[in-house]
Amino acid sequence: MSTEEITIRVPRRLAQAYRSAAPEQRRKMELYLTLLLTTYVGAAGSGFDDVWTRLGEETKASGLTEDRLNELLKEIGDERRSGQASGDGLGAA
Repeated sequence: MSTEEITIRVPRRLAQAYRSAAPEQRRKMELYLTLLLTTYVGAAGSGFDDVWTRLGEETKASGLTEDRLNELLKEIGDERRSGQASGDGLGAA
């Protein structure tokens, strides 16, 4: 399977954990993310709307409330804005 590098934005603590991890741990994180994304995109290449709908259904089934989801999204947004203001390259791999 050929691979391609992508850049994603994550909360600062996750970026720091990834950067400070040993090479073997980084490889495991990358494999986990690949499996997670593959699960949501699917072998047939589901469209974004299908993925988003499935994610929403699974989130509700897990018990995550809309209020808690909004808190998490606000936290990520705050961390993203803070990272952009300080120029820390938060999304860089």
